[in-house]
Amino acid sequence: MFTKRHLRNIRFMIGFMLLIVLISCDSNPTKPVPVTGVSLNHTSLTLEMGMSETLIATVEPSKAKNQGILWSSSDENIAAVSEDGVVTAISGGTAIITVTTLDGGFGADCIVMVPFVFTVENTDQWNESVNFINENGNDKIFVIDVISFIGSQEIYFYDARGITVKINGNHHVTGYADTSANQNITINDIALEGAVVRGDGAILTMQGDSSIKNSKNSGVRVSNNGTFIMLDGIISENTAWLGGGVHIASTGTFILKGGTISNNRSLGGQVEDMGGGVYINSGTFIMLGGLISENYSSSFGGGIHATNNSVLIMTDGIVSKNRSGAITSAIYLDGDSSFIMSGGSISGNSSAALRLGAYPNDSALFSMTGGIISGNNFGVYLGGFSSFVMPGGTIYGSETTGVPEHLANGSFSLTKSPTATAKYGDETDIFPHTDGHIYHTNYTIIGR
Repeated sequence: MFTKRHLRNIRFMIGFMLLIVLISCDSNPTKPVPVTGVSLNHTSLTLEMGMSETLIATVEPSKAKNQGILWSSSDENIAAVSEDGVVTAISGGTAIITVTTLDGGFGADCIVMVPFVFTVENTDQWNESVNFINENGNDKIFVIDVISFIGSQEIYFYDARGITVKINGNHHVTGYADTSANQNITINDIALEGAVVRGDGAILTMQGDSSIKNSKNSGVRVSNNGTFIMLDGIISENTAWLGGGVHIASTGTFILKGGTISNNRSLGGQVEDMGGGVYINSGTFIMLGGLISENYSSSFGGGIHATNNSVLIMTDGIVSKNRSGAITSAIYLDGDSSFIMSGGSISGNSSAALRLGAYPNDSALFSMTGGIISGNNFGVYLGGFSSFVMPGGTIYGSETTGVPEHLANGSFSLTKSPTATAKYGDETDIFPHTDGHIYHTNYTIIGR
């Protein structure tokens, strides 16, 4: 029979045994945390020959006991890697740098692309470099440095896909450029007689002291999801029926960041010759800077003509001193096209009849949220069920006479936004304030 004393002893013994078990467990070493993966700070690198870059591997989780890793290269003749993850470019081509954990064998890759560099001093070397790219060029990067005169050459890589090619002409290369699908070509200091960009992934970038002049079929033609990027240089003295300087069609895109489009003409003897500087048909023109000036159209859009659901976006740059033989000197829109202006300047354009900043017609939309329209007889002229929305920006009078210009002219109806802050006239004809300025009107004007 257990007494109270016996029960106390039993409880003491049980507690003592549990304490011994806990102390024993604490004295055992903690089970190591295993590695579950690894990652790199870069998944791809482009290195010129002789250059180095350090890859940093992160073993996961950070508390894993074994942080050991091994580095390897798929081709050490192209890119070598040290035991510390320093990658050095050796020769042209593509190599894969791999890091592998000692615990668990987890891996991560970085694709290293080393450009092939060609130094060209004569026509034979030019042809050799072009042939090499055509035969070996898929998914590789190339640089062609021309260091002496070779004359006119066609810049066309007919059978290579996924290539990136930069050509430094150094004022020694002239000719014609044709960029096809999945080709990314950059021309630097090259004088072209014309350029074509067409197909998905086709990109032609123009920079440096490059020029495109004297073409009889538009200076630049962009179509079929191709993209032309103009960083610098000049497109000038080109002539075509539609788009003397630039012709954009079939979902092509032209991005103007710098440089000049000037002295081009749409003049081919047709009934309507349009877009002296730029013609857009089912395409996109994005103006982030640069100058469109002194272009001429015998009909519409001395500077720019957009039609057939095209999109024109202007955030900076200048459209100035363009002319036309009809009534639209700067920018003409029709066919449900859209013009979104948030910056830049449209000024001092002229035509045989009137000086117009912008003419939306035929269900086109002009939305102005910033920028300046000035120095034209009419800042904006509407027609054909077009719309003008102005929540921001400024329209003011002639830079030379100070006479206020019309915000719009012709037949239109006015819908006043609830947030509008001003009235103009009796709201049948829209004029600026007496000081010739319009600020943030929040009006929507719909042409009849």
